[in-house]
Amino acid sequence: WTLDSVGGAISIVIPLDQQQQAVRDNVVRDVVYFLLITLLIGAVVYAVTTIFVFRPLNRMKLAFAEMGEGQLVVSLDDTNAAKEVSRLIERFNSTAAELHTIYGHLEEQVESRTDDLRKANTALERQRDTLEHLNTELAKETQFKSDLLSMVNHELRTPLTSIITFAQISREACPPDRESERHSWEEIEKNSQILLAMINDMLDIARSDAGSIRTACEPMDLGDIVCAVKGTMTPLAQKYSVAFCTQVSSDVPLVNGDFEKTQRMLENLASNAIKFTPDGGTVELSINVDESDGSVRMRMADDGIGIAPEDQERIFERFFQVDSTSTRKYNGSGLGLALVREYAAVQGFSVSVESELGRGSIFVISIPSGLIVG
Repeated sequence: WTLDSVGGAISIVIPLDQQQQAVRDNVVRDVVYFLLITLLIGAVVYAVTTIFVFRPLNRMKLAFAEMGEGQLVVSLDDTNAAKEVSRLIERFNSTAAELHTIYGHLEEQVESRTDDLRKANTALERQRDTLEHLNTELAKETQFKSDLLSMVNHELRTPLTSIITFAQISREACPPDRESERHSWEEIEKNSQILLAMINDMLDIARSDAGSIRTACEPMDLGDIVCAVKGTMTPLAQKYSVAFCTQVSSDVPLVNGDFEKTQRMLENLASNAIKFTPDGGTVELSINVDESDGSVRMRMADDGIGIAPEDQERIFERFFQVDSTSTRKYNGSGLGLALVREYAAVQGFSVSVESELGRGSIFVISIPSGLIVG
């Protein structure tokens, strides 16, 4: 025998189909086995989770629903619950018990407060009835006082008018060489005029309280009103050595309003301005049209003692006096500015003031464009 000699041959035949079938059978058997194991494990996990987790949580869900409906007496059993879920159930039971206790106290407090409110309402109703009775009596007394004041004022105006008339006649009849007698009649006439003006103011206040102020609404020329005011106020300005000047713009139109009350408004403003302006001062009444909104503005400006900021709203209150010393010096009832605001309100006007102590004051009456004629 030499190297690479052939002494014979062996043939081995392996059936591949059988081997492949065995492999397939093994794979199928293993897959089925693992599927069964997986299903079994999943079933066990599902059963355990359902018993120890899902069911307790579902009971909590139902318990929360009951609490939402107002049933606070809820207690859950933590049997067959997982450890963490059991702790959660215990917390839930504790919270429900606390809420029940709080709600019980709250109901008691609500009942107590309701009873208190019921008693308070009863007391308020009694007080309301008492106040209504007092208001009725007060209204009667107020009406009586207003009627009495109106009657007294009406009765006083007649003799005062006679006194003023006779004083004027006597003053004019005095010969030139009897200056002291003329001066006496002038004082009588002047003080009678002051008293008559105060009576007129009080009468108008009484009418205002009674709701019987009537105003006319007719076209009026503000230039005519200014001329009338100037004729009335010039003697007063000369007495106090104050320059009183007027100025009416040429483009001021006719406006609807009450001639007499508008004149009274300007006379009251001018009288205050003159009386509270020192000797040598100036009071100016000007009327012009505000180009911004088309309103007509009646402006009374002076360089008098001025008004403190905290008093600029109160000066329109009845009987309010900024300074009692000035009041005693210049006389006055404290009704002039109150009437100015009331006369302005009933006519649809507005009144404003700008002032600084020691620098003078500016009163402005604004007539809206809707009251302009034409």
